[in-house]
Amino acid sequence: MILKPHLIILSIINSTWPNFVRLGPIYDWSCKQSDRDKQANRRLARKRSGMKALYIIDIQNDFCPGGALAVNEGDQIIPIVNELQSKFDLVIMSQDWHPADHGSFAANHDGKNPGEIVDLHGLDQILWPVHCVQGSHGAAFVDGLNTDKVAAIFRKGTDITIDSYSGFYDNGGSPLASLAEQGSARKQNDGRRSATGAF
Repeated sequence: MILKPHLIILSIINSTWPNFVRLGPIYDWSCKQSDRDKQANRRLARKRSGMKALYIIDIQNDFCPGGALAVNEGDQIIPIVNELQSKFDLVIMSQDWHPADHGSFAANHDGKNPGEIVDLHGLDQILWPVHCVQGSHGAAFVDGLNTDKVAAIFRKGTDITIDSYSGFYDNGGSPLASLAEQGSARKQNDGRRSATGAF
């Protein structure tokens, strides 16, 4: 049996997508997995079958008004996100978490500007303003966003050689960390797990 909880993703990143995207399974098992991973995932599936999950994507200061890559009125999603959390068995979040020398930043390419496209290790990469730098105010979650029920925070964009717009795959199509792998993630001081480096 494979865990296929219902999942709603909330995102303010791409204004061309609806803020609420209803998807199918949280896991895509078409990717290669070791036998040990498959066994762990089957155990988790038996334990949490029928679970409903809410995946909150990158609701950070740099993506809201006043931020480096602000989405117009992006902060207006906060009350809705806070209200929805109580309706789900599991709440997880992703967090854009770039090193300062990330390859997607125009500032790290001589003579290039945000919006230009470059080749980044074999992939077309649009260049962005510096945003969501690890430990910065812009990378922090927006004030007023309730994180009390959040079980795990998945940090993405930590590899300087590839960007990651998705909460599931990097831009090269490689799968990101699954919930089943969070047991190996480091424990944060506030009790949540953070899969840093996995995204």
